Amino acid sequence: MENENTIFITILGDSRRYKNTNYTFDIKSAEKFTVNHWYASFALLKYLKENSKASINQIIILYPDTEVGRQSFEGGWKKDDVKNSHEDKASVREILSNIAPDGCSVIGISFPNINSTEEIWDFLTSCLTFLNNVEDSKIIVDITHGFRIYQNLLFSFLYYFENISTNDLEKVYYALFQGEGEESPFLELDLLIMLQQEISQIKLLIQNLDVGAFEALKSRVTALRSYILTLQKVLLLLNNGIVSDKLIPKLDYLMDKDKFDVIPSNIFSNYDLFLKESFVKGIRPEVLAIKEEIFGKDGKCSKIWERQLNLAHLLLSRKKDISTSLQLIRESFISWICEEIYDYDSLDRSKREEASKIFKDLRKNQRKNKFEINKSMLFRIIDRLAHARNSFAHVFSTSDQIQLIEKKSRDIVNYIEEIQKDIISLKKLINSEDEKGYLKKIIDKLEVNTDKK
Repeated sequence: MENENTIFITILGDSRRYKNTNYTFDIKSAEKFTVNHWYASFALLKYLKENSKASINQIIILYPDTEVGRQSFEGGWKKDDVKNSHEDKASVREILSNIAPDGCSVIGISFPNINSTEEIWDFLTSCLTFLNNVEDSKIIVDITHGFRIYQNLLFSFLYYFENISTNDLEKVYYALFQGEGEESPFLELDLLIMLQQEISQIKLLIQNLDVGAFEALKSRVTALRSYILTLQKVLLLLNNGIVSDKLIPKLDYLMDKDKFDVIPSNIFSNYDLFLKESFVKGIRPEVLAIKEEIFGKDGKCSKIWERQLNLAHLLLSRKKDISTSLQLIRESFISWICEEIYDYDSLDRSKREEASKIFKDLRKNQRKNKFEINKSMLFRIIDRLAHARNSFAHVFSTSDQIQLIEKKSRDIVNYIEEIQKDIISLKKLINSEDEKGYLKKIIDKLEVNTDKK
């Protein structure tokens, strides 16, 4: 983009203490680039000027609002003020202005000196006050100089800033000082910020069962592509209420670290490999928890109706898609009719349609209170959940339903907890021999009446 804005940010402490060294870029390359200077950002700007297409529009120098900070930024030092120096030391503002591209402004932003925990937030607010006015820009940061506390705070702030702004944190640099006259390599730290984002996304993905959260990661980290693709498929199946046996090998695959150890390490970057190891290790317990919640420990939940209720409970516990959860409860009862009343395969479409018709007939008779269906606690719960499902499914249909949702939304967590309690009760009742026998008798009466017609 022709008008793309690039901002360079650096930090400053006491420039009297900075010593000349050979700042080196691409140190392991045959074409390494070296600049001898005492201020790292001077070397970095020179490197970017000759080796990068980025056109820097603004240079920002952060400095402490102290006498030393102000003198380092805009006053400079006489040789007598600098230990073992034979010449004056120019201000950082002057040095960077001399290396800045044509038309690039160089400004200083002072921040309060930190002597207490509360003043940490004064420093971060100073950063935020200015950067809140920056939009749609590329940001390059050098955190080499400045007192250690400010380096650490600025690095933490950049993670926050990257996540809440419309700007693109392109690079974060740090020079590793090796001594006067030595090669002091520049390191790129932006991947560390990216790593924090990836870890946050891992938690978001699992906690919210979010299929799309890792789309960018899948294309960026080659070592995780097949893994994330499988993970997305699993979550897509779960979000659509699929709980068949075909899901189990996919969940097992996601927990099998050995499958990823055989990937040749020489075809990936160290970052890819580290993320692969930490990702799989971190995600395995979450995947195991999902598997055990749906299929039971040691896969003891073999009935589809029970798995559907378990999944409904899981989705609600993650505050995920109430409508799907309520629909799953209805489907679980249809599965129960297939599996417990007729010994059908509940995944057989024709058998499921037959059971669905029976369920609809039961609901019709319940509304008329025929066969004393409403004596069944099971059907009282189903009736309550059906009203809830319809309210969510047709939320925009009538003003009454909108008011219901608004009312429920004020205390949505408690509402979800109520439904979860109903699911637990439903699991107990649906497995109760008394309830099962009672409903079998009602279904038999329905079938007799149907045959008479």
